[in-house]
Amino acid sequence: MRSCCCAQHSLMVLNVSGNGITSVADLHCLHQLRHLAVADNNLSDVAELTQLLSESWRRLERLDVANNHLCRRSKYRDYVIIASPALGQSVDAAPEPLCPLAVASPGFGAGGGVGGRN
Repeated sequence: MRSCCCAQHSLMVLNVSGNGITSVADLHCLHQLRHLAVADNNLSDVAELTQLLSESWRRLERLDVANNHLCRRSKYRDYVIIASPALGQSVDAAPEPLCPLAVASPGFGAGGGVGGRN
């Protein structure tokens, strides 16, 4: 994933869902990201994610973390929303009680999910 940093000034949408990823730390340089789909991976570190959201991905409008280990953590959604001003308070409906499909900022079009997710 380190090679993604060569596109750090232009990459706005990234879908790395279903790749067995355990960390997104190497994506710290992608400051222009608006939509990030990392669903169906092995992410478990809520602190890593919230740090990236608050320091590197401040423009992120949509985040899909469904079906990751971190979804089982207590109040992880609250930490994600607090860490990212651009995501705001809007949270899409969850198919399972503990893991939402995505977190989106108000104004992001309904039904227009990243990677084909709604």
